[in-house]
Amino acid sequence: MKEGYWLKGNKSFQVTDHARWLIDHDHYLEFDPINDRIEILLRAMKDGYIRVRAHGISITFEFSIETDTALLDVHNFLKRTQLAGPHTALTLSNLRTKEVTEISYADFVQKMKEEGPSSLLREKMQLNYTTKMIERIERKITDG
Repeated sequence: MKEGYWLKGNKSFQVTDHARWLIDHDHYLEFDPINDRIEILLRAMKDGYIRVRAHGISITFEFSIETDTALLDVHNFLKRTQLAGPHTALTLSNLRTKEVTEISYADFVQKMKEEGPSSLLREKMQLNYTTKMIERIERKITDG
């Protein structure tokens, strides 16, 4: 299985290319899906989308909205779609706070139930994108 999704609230959209889907669905029409890819993805996450990439035995979630909200959306998505089994590895990344955790789906469900979403993201992560790149794009997004 190699699947991609965008989540927003209780809605999910299956995609083959995250940036291209946003452009094809009337979001960010002014951008080039190749040259502006990172900016498109960061803008979407700032606008409340959660990026999902499923790779067989693991699923990655990237977001920049408030952690508790994002993790509740992730929890509901996984329960609704049954995309994850108990041993599926989840990577949960808040790009705004630079926090990440890797956890099995079974442990994720248990922690959500017993301790709540704020107990999950604590470790600082090394991003695939440089901090300067993200800050430059965030300034561009904020300044319009």
